[in-house]
Amino acid sequence: MLRLTNGYNSIVWAMIEWYHPNCPDGGDWEKEGWWQLQPGESKIAYAGDLNDVGFWWYGFAHAADGRVWGGNFPELVPARAFRWCEHTADTSSRTVGMFEFPGGQSDKHVVTFR
Repeated sequence: MLRLTNGYNSIVWAMIEWYHPNCPDGGDWEKEGWWQLQPGESKIAYAGDLNDVGFWWYGFAHAADGRVWGGNFPELVPARAFRWCEHTADTSSRTVGMFEFPGGQSDKHVVTFR
């Protein structure tokens, strides 16, 4: 299970990406977002066993006050809620830089935005 937690003092919107071989719309990765998290709130972003999916996971988040949690792994994401394969995009999509985290170390992982 992957839980997203907002430990920041502003609303946060987050997305994740995980290994999904032969994703139906193309590629080997699946991406989903945007979870809206109030300060102090947590939500389950992935309910399955992380060990069954793969070791490396990716994420990106931004706060209402402009703070960004990102990295060097580019991905196209839309402005609206989505659950797509890695090569799917639409006209509202923009490229974000995702951070990498080792979600597959156990069957549970928490990502906290601070």
